[in-house]
Amino acid sequence: MTKAQKTLFEAALARAKEQGVLIAGEGVTNPGNAAGAPQYPFWTVSSSQDRDKYYMVTRRGEHLTCTCKAGQEGVYCKHRALVTNYLIVTARRMEATERAIAAEQEAQDAADAQAAYDERTYNEEAHTVDRAEPILWQNTNMTKWRGRH
Repeated sequence: MTKAQKTLFEAALARAKEQGVLIAGEGVTNPGNAAGAPQYPFWTVSSSQDRDKYYMVTRRGEHLTCTCKAGQEGVYCKHRALVTNYLIVTARRMEATERAIAAEQEAQDAADAQAAYDERTYNEEAHTVDRAEPILWQNTNMTKWRGRH
């Protein structure tokens, strides 16, 4: 984003927030993918002047378009700015979630490796003891058994 684009974005976003413009919903155009038509994500955004009116902001690649008058005239409107902000915030949350998942997976892998090591060590120790115990147990048991009859 260039400095000029950032300035336009920030001004439009400020207008959207000041005027109470909200994202009301989101979806995908042509959800059934009829006849191989392309699918594009879209958001419905409230009008600042008429609460019963909504505009559709559609994403095609990295480009957003809006059905409002300003958007149709090529002006960077508050509706596009609000959706752009939403996409930025969502992307940051997803990145943070992915980092947290990766960290959790690393911790789980380390715990699994430690548990496997502990189990191998325990089994090696137990195996050594197991070789001697059956002989002692059998001798003890046999002696006790013989002594009772």
